Amino acid sequence: MQETAIPMDDIRESTNHSPRESTSLDKMEKHLDLPSTSQEYGPSSWPNWLKRLVLFQIVAQVFLAGWCAPAFIPAFLTMSAELHQSISAISYLVGGYALLLGFGVLFWNPLADQFGRRPVTIVSMTIAVCAACGVASAHTYGTMMAGRMFQGFGVCGGLSLGVAYINDMYSPSEKGRIVGVWTLGITIGPFLSPLIGGFIAYYTSYRWILWLCAILLGLLLLLQIACLPEAGCPHSKLVSLPSLVDFAITEQKDPFPKTQAQSISQSFSRTYRAALLVPVWLVSMAFVVPYSYGIVSITNLFPVIYGECYGLDDRAQGLLYIPLLIGSLIAEAIAGRAGDWIVYRGRSSSSIGEETYPPLERRLIIAHGGIFVSIVGLLWFGIAADRHDHWAVLAVGSGVAACGIQVATSVCFSYIVDCYPASAKEVATVVNLFRSLGSFIVLFYNQQLVSTLGDGGGFGVQCVMIAFFSFGCLGILSLYGWRIRSWRK
Repeated sequence: MQETAIPMDDIRESTNHSPRESTSLDKMEKHLDLPSTSQEYGPSSWPNWLKRLVLFQIVAQVFLAGWCAPAFIPAFLTMSAELHQSISAISYLVGGYALLLGFGVLFWNPLADQFGRRPVTIVSMTIAVCAACGVASAHTYGTMMAGRMFQGFGVCGGLSLGVAYINDMYSPSEKGRIVGVWTLGITIGPFLSPLIGGFIAYYTSYRWILWLCAILLGLLLLLQIACLPEAGCPHSKLVSLPSLVDFAITEQKDPFPKTQAQSISQSFSRTYRAALLVPVWLVSMAFVVPYSYGIVSITNLFPVIYGECYGLDDRAQGLLYIPLLIGSLIAEAIAGRAGDWIVYRGRSSSSIGEETYPPLERRLIIAHGGIFVSIVGLLWFGIAADRHDHWAVLAVGSGVAACGIQVATSVCFSYIVDCYPASAKEVATVVNLFRSLGSFIVLFYNQQLVSTLGDGGGFGVQCVMIAFFSFGCLGILSLYGWRIRSWRK
């Protein structure tokens, strides 16, 4: 394999590991053959206002991706009656969207390497806007399902590219906090949209929820057309779409060095190799299981528990997403900065000369706490629902669960990006694929599980699954993470 120059970002990242671990990771990065953007003239040299503008756009992308998924959940009962489908069938509109949200990235990422991040993001978002309009105007279940899948396919175009932008723009000591903001967009989108959607469905029609999704996606598309600069290393420059902010990066000598150009086949190969990394699998299982049970499952059961059992209308069901939103915001205020402090500042690590090497696994200490809190909150919600306690008791339990899950999500994403900085886009693709697949699968049995075992028994089984997979995977990474990353594939 031909040797290439090591980017400045990778040189800085190498100080995050022990000497033995650093050597092993260098071998792994070369084995993956994953390039990084030049840091001397790349996004790390952009002015702060441009970095904030780009960060806003990539966070808005994942926020709207999560926003569009469950926005109409408070109107499940109304949609079930109008479309002549069961509530389980209506929930598949969320599952189908989530499935394409994960698998569609496998199509868009190679195109981003070939033609650039900016044109791929614009084209994919155009598809999403058109599909969202089709969903809002659909009058049959089949047409709506097809539109939802195309909508998920379009929205996912810029998801993993957001991690690539963050990796290029920010230093290692900042990435934990910034990735935390990015993951906050993933988490609060599914909470905020049903909150607003419940009021829209109550006072107007659930179709205006769908039209609002189309409008918000359209506004983001216009912003991206105007202000999203290119930051990748496209193999082909045939597609060039200038933006209004290009003047701020005109002094770059050559932002797309030819030595970093990658073809579509090479991009597929990099994603495949990233999917073979054991830490990526362990991190995915550690946070995808609680996310699927604590976020996807619990919110899709809101219409059944709050609507049928407690008799709450669409508006009241929407308001019950507020505790989840508050819990996520509290978690992110703690997780990102605390993780960076543990890894880069609060350390007592071995010294070689004047260099110190903090272990990245220290960040996972916070994830263990987050998983524990999520289990407590989910069990709290299930037992309270089984006993038919006051709805406020259930609301507090769901907020506690959301707090723990947001902590685990933020820490896990930050950890895996720190482990493989040069392959941030690829590992984010794999992790998002696991998350979407888990969200899709859980919708097929969560309602049947709860109806068979009861609310307490059903959520109890889910808590056992979370404890087994999350604590098990995090424990393996905490004890043997650096050694596992040194394995050659």
